Amino acid sequence: MTSHPKLRVAMVGVGGFGGYRRERMRETGLFELVAAYDINPRALADAERTDGAKPAASYEALLDTPGIEAMIISTGGKFHAEQALRAMDRGLHVFVEKPLCSTTDEALALLAKQRETGLVVGMGHNDHAS
Repeated sequence: MTSHPKLRVAMVGVGGFGGYRRERMRETGLFELVAAYDINPRALADAERTDGAKPAASYEALLDTPGIEAMIISTGGKFHAEQALRAMDRGLHVFVEKPLCSTTDEALALLAKQRETGLVVGMGHNDHAS
């Protein structure tokens, strides 16, 4: 079996549902959470302790993390479009929790940026109950 390198990701919003997303990423074994930012210092400390994510002092600092390939966005919906656009401007692939954005204009801006950059942009929220 061939081993594939883990995707080096940064994440904004690591508490709440972000904590759930981090668990799912760990289960896959496909991601290395390199750095994280959250306004909640306890959530940020948990991401560092549990996932080894280097805490960033701001979203801008998170975007400046060397060597990351993608941004996982698990913040409030009103922040999603701006955060995704800024990540794509840095050449990062993006995964955004739902909702993708808040307005039609934001959706059109995200679509235009994806077409311009060719980056992979995913949106989702998976929650399976047995």
